[in-house]
Amino acid sequence: MCEVKFESILANHCSPVLMGTKLSNLISVSKQDAGHGDELLKKYKNAFKTYGIAIEMLCECDERMQLFVYNEERLRRHLHKESIASFLMDYGYSSSDLSSCLAVLKAKLRHFEFPHEIGIFLGFPLDDVRSFIENQGQNYIYCSYWKVYHNPDLARRTFDLYDRLRAFVKSRLDEGDSIEVVMRDVYKSSKGLHDLLNAY
Repeated sequence: MCEVKFESILANHCSPVLMGTKLSNLISVSKQDAGHGDELLKKYKNAFKTYGIAIEMLCECDERMQLFVYNEERLRRHLHKESIASFLMDYGYSSSDLSSCLAVLKAKLRHFEFPHEIGIFLGFPLDDVRSFIENQGQNYIYCSYWKVYHNPDLARRTFDLYDRLRAFVKSRLDEGDSIEVVMRDVYKSSKGLHDLLNAY
């Protein structure tokens, strides 16, 4: 896969993570498009490590691979929260350690299970993840980045921010910047992220 195409996928699906406002995202990449995918992933893993962002392959099939892009320290802290650890324990996660949790998640995905608790790893609110499971994905009151069952006003504000971040990153790419350049500008700027968005 050429870098331009991969960066377009990252911008479309991972901008909130790369800009530091969301725990993680899961993206599906076609192997047909990937070409020298291992080399490309190694490059971005090294580039993103500076900003605390990790990329990991969760599973793959003959045609596609699922990549998990996440803020390592924030996800680690999230999984250690008592309410989160207790919830995940009911789904087979015996440890709240990040690597252990990811190993369980990978095992489930590789056995062709769909682990609905994956919403926890993606930073969805615990109450919404619980309600999604209890309602089998039905009866939600709003839907965008996830299916919302509680606090729709807060969710809408969050979704609006994510949309603005995606538009911001995509516009920077359209101007010829790379994702790494955009991340460097955001993480090293003396302005807050909201100020950068409003000024752009």
